[in-house]
Amino acid sequence: MKKLLSITLALLIISSCKKKQQNINVCIEPNTYNDTVNSSISVSNCGDVLPSQVSVALNWGDGSKETSGTTGTHKYTKAGIYIIKLMANGNPASEKIGSAEKIERTIKIN
Repeated sequence: MKKLLSITLALLIISSCKKKQQNINVCIEPNTYNDTVNSSISVSNCGDVLPSQVSVALNWGDGSKETSGTTGTHKYTKAGIYIIKLMANGNPASEKIGSAEKIERTIKIN
């Protein structure tokens, strides 16, 4: 009986120490999915504000410098198909906090 009580108490302590995982709605939305070279593409945040400990940036998919935050504007200088990705702490956010369907957007530049 004493052993059972000790095990129950230990499990209770362990479960109370576990941090509850937050459900975060994360998504980005470009103003267009098809545009021409040198046109401005804007991306907006269509989800929740992320916790301050998460450093986020937009990767434009063309080798240019990432833009800090979940919103931004970019001009593509060459035609092609690009994948805009939301990055979280230096990694694609889809690996950490959301599905690629909402935070990776494919656009075509003519």
